[in-house]
Amino acid sequence: DSGLGGIDIKTEGGLEISGATPYIDFHYGKSTSDYTTRILEGPDALRIYNPDGSLKGLWADFEGVVHNTGNETIAGNKTFTGANTFSQPINGTIKGIATPYQYGAVGDGVTDDTTAIQNMFNDWHNKDVTMSGNFLVTKTIAINNAVNIKLTGNIIAGDNIDYIFKATTLFGIDGGGIGTINANYKSGGVVLANEALFSPINLTISNLPDYKIGIFTGKKDNVDTDGFVHANNLSISNRQATTGVIGIYSGRDSFYNNIETINLQTAIQIFGVDVFISGLHPWNDIPSVVKVGGGVHLEKTANSIFVNNYYNDSMKFAFYLDGDNELTIDNVLTMWNTDVYNDTNNSGNPYFIYFADNTLVNPGKNITASNSPMNQKPGSSTTMMPYLSSVANNYISIYKTGGGINWANLPINGIPLLNQSATVEFSMW
Repeated sequence: DSGLGGIDIKTEGGLEISGATPYIDFHYGKSTSDYTTRILEGPDALRIYNPDGSLKGLWADFEGVVHNTGNETIAGNKTFTGANTFSQPINGTIKGIATPYQYGAVGDGVTDDTTAIQNMFNDWHNKDVTMSGNFLVTKTIAINNAVNIKLTGNIIAGDNIDYIFKATTLFGIDGGGIGTINANYKSGGVVLANEALFSPINLTISNLPDYKIGIFTGKKDNVDTDGFVHANNLSISNRQATTGVIGIYSGRDSFYNNIETINLQTAIQIFGVDVFISGLHPWNDIPSVVKVGGGVHLEKTANSIFVNNYYNDSMKFAFYLDGDNELTIDNVLTMWNTDVYNDTNNSGNPYFIYFADNTLVNPGKNITASNSPMNQKPGSSTTMMPYLSSVANNYISIYKTGGGINWANLPINGIPLLNQSATVEFSMW
């Protein structure tokens, strides 16, 4: 025990300081000033002070929250572990990661954060962005620098705009299963240009207004795509009746895996070639949407389209074709929910394949369907009949497919549906 005014030096090397505000002063370079750096214990934290008495840089309180009052940069390969969190806003920069708060965003879902978010993306080149909060935007955010967003909050349209995001480069969003682009019945979701590549994963796009699109690859010269999509685990949903909403409007060379759409008039509409859909579940529970809903809509220019693991749930049209498109289908289940698809709601006859052009010659000759258990029927109905095709004289090829109900307009070149009253030539593989 040294007996020096509240300082105890223990024999095993410990140092104990007591007092109303215990502190340690350092005198760098044998400075004769009061101190060059002071570490002081307050009631809530250890703080480091500059000679002028101002707080120095980062400091941590006793709750484990790191504060940044000095606009400092955390550089190098820093790792943060445990349950500690950064308080918001952090005005400094964690190297390699940006947040909207660094640019003045509030993130309360009420304040307009458009300028802060746009400035962040303008500054940030080929880096990761973390967005945790509720960010209101009133103008389309331009993504002109390659970026990946980790979205654990909501981006909300606060005004009537075309899209929330417009990307012209590599653009990724990882929603972690909770991140949402909320169109707020005011805007579309994401549009691409300049051959951008959009790679969303575990993301929700919600509340699209009439005639808006969740994801649009863009069109170049009204024919070719202006962007590409590699999407995994998306949910695009509305919870109120709308008209003309398209979940995904796609050009060529795009891939869609595990897509759910809810109460949209069209789940996926395609105008390009070489599009692959694996895992699609469009469903409706609003009667006005059910009677016009379509799962996959192919424009005349859409060819080499591949769809598998598709659960068509209460959509009037499983496939809606503008032309005699090239379409390969595997493992499709069709079902019409009796609560919404019924005579009372005037839902009408549902179609597996609907040809918009009834003047086509030998329609369906470019369509092959296999392993598709077409064994459901509109419930609570004495008049509705499910139509395999909207055209009686069609040439759709269907293999390894079980039946169990009567379908109207079977192909004339043979179909292995079971228990049919029609006379057909069986060609089961």
